[in-house]
Amino acid sequence: MKVYLDNCVLSRPFDDQSQERIRLETEAIVLLLARLERKEWIWLGSQVLDIEIDQLPDFEQQLRLRQVVEFVNQSIPIGEKEVERANELQKMGFIGFDAVHLACAESGKPFELDEGDDLMNIQTMTPQQIRVAGLEVLARELGLVGMIRFMQQFEMGQGNYSVDRHKWLDKYMVEDIARMVQEKNKVYRPSRKKK
Repeated sequence: MKVYLDNCVLSRPFDDQSQERIRLETEAIVLLLARLERKEWIWLGSQVLDIEIDQLPDFEQQLRLRQVVEFVNQSIPIGEKEVERANELQKMGFIGFDAVHLACAESGKPFELDEGDDLMNIQTMTPQQIRVAGLEVLARELGLVGMIRFMQQFEMGQGNYSVDRHKWLDKYMVEDIARMVQEKNKVYRPSRKKK
């Protein structure tokens, strides 16, 4: 089975866990992520995950989500077909990012990206680089679910990503997102670890 998860789902374990609904949804999502991590299902994603993460005003949340999306098995390229479908969905009332996520989920065509990251010397790393490297080690050694569980021991989470994201994402139309994808493709190819 193939499963496409957007950033609302991926952010849930880092939202305010003192709210019962969020805590219950987190438990369900962690179970789903465990199946994906065990390769029982194929985890589909797309570049729009990265583009949406780039828009987050909270650096810590960016860091967490970047580490989580490293576990995506197959990334769906955003081409003319996906942009056209996303425009149709937007006309139906979906906001730009949701429209592109849905178009990619419908498309479901896997596209494998290169992998590879080098860690810097710990003595020359900034606190921010150490945090990034630490999350990479946690993810590699504990796996996705272990990393999330470990982080939940030290952070209660904050806000509700599914609601909060509208503050910084609703202004983007599908055309804006398609342009951001094209610009990002010109700059670099993000690594995706094949699991």
